[in-house]
Amino acid sequence: MKLTRLALGLALLAGLYVGVAAAVRAIHLPLPGNLVALFVLLAILWTRVLRFLPAIVSESIEAAADLLLRHLSLLFVPAAVAVVRYAPLVKTHLGDVALILIVSTIVVLLVTGAVAERLLGNAPKEEP
Repeated sequence: MKLTRLALGLALLAGLYVGVAAAVRAIHLPLPGNLVALFVLLAILWTRVLRFLPAIVSESIEAAADLLLRHLSLLFVPAAVAVVRYAPLVKTHLGDVALILIVSTIVVLLVTGAVAERLLGNAPKEEP
């Protein structure tokens, strides 16, 4: 039964991706299909649409998400292999890559902090 739920959850997530990616290509949206699918999934979870579906659907998606999160580090292997494969190219542009990594990390931290403060309501109060 657990394997069936896992397979159903993975099929639902894959189906969402394939459907959204096809829609993005059909309407010539200048964004990657996987990014739009991620936002569609976020909207589905945020609006809690899943609670109106049979319990097996939400349980299946939860099982699939748990599996993917447990093995998330494996998803970084292709990126690491690419860095090793293109090491000479990375070495020639090491300064640019380092600057991009530092700036993007700072931006992510600032945006994450701002969103967390806004969602949690812990934004500092301004004094007059």
